[in-house]
Amino acid sequence: MALTTNLTLARLNVAKDVMLRRRKRKFACCAYELQTLAVEKAALQAFDELTADEQTALLKVRWNQDFLTQLRGSQEGTTKDTPTALSVPTNWLEWLSQLDKKPTWERALYTARQGSAEWGVTSLLTQPQAVAEFDELLNKVGSTAESVLHDALPYLLGFFQKDEQFPRGEFESLYYSLLELLVLSTEGGDIDLVLFNDLAIAILTLGVNTAKYTEIVDYALELWDRFASPKKVDWMLDLIDVLISYPCPVPEKREQVLFAAAETL
Repeated sequence: MALTTNLTLARLNVAKDVMLRRRKRKFACCAYELQTLAVEKAALQAFDELTADEQTALLKVRWNQDFLTQLRGSQEGTTKDTPTALSVPTNWLEWLSQLDKKPTWERALYTARQGSAEWGVTSLLTQPQAVAEFDELLNKVGSTAESVLHDALPYLLGFFQKDEQFPRGEFESLYYSLLELLVLSTEGGDIDLVLFNDLAIAILTLGVNTAKYTEIVDYALELWDRFASPKKVDWMLDLIDVLISYPCPVPEKREQVLFAAAETL
């Protein structure tokens, strides 16, 4: 009787283990279709739990190979090169930390685009020192992977803009850091100039002192000095409209923008 019971339990355990592994394999395959960071992370966690032989068997399926190749970028290799669940960020702090450690990270922009839509601001609001860490990482990564961080600026701003309470006073320093990064790294593209205005609006909406207002206007004058052309007139006119629409603690600085635009035109 005891032997029969033990055999039955053993069979049940084997059956459960087989079902679990099948689910893991199926989930890894589904992740390729769903294309979300959350599912990618879960799929990699499932992959990590498989044995080496099971991983090898899984990778015999072309679909799974394509999915894992997508995750690792253009690198070639075996299962030893397969990214782990830890390599999939769950927030911007993790994204910035990973980019800081690996400035050549191929999936950085893809992950930024996905993260902009999937991640929320809750962790930044609840985690102690999160905003300060975010600010520090922005400055740090700006010196090691400036071009990648610059290309991710639309996704960073989009992340903040989808917040129902945008712009938040808690994130004012981050908005300003993004604006500074933009000015330092831009080549004068139209998208960048629009981003500058959007960030300026966010900061001005929260209210600024004389020093901060002066810095924002000086940045605008610098951009106009570097990239002034007939094609940029619409941007400059939009900026002037922004400056007119918000309180001005330094009228003479705002006048400088008007004079600079008039002189160029």
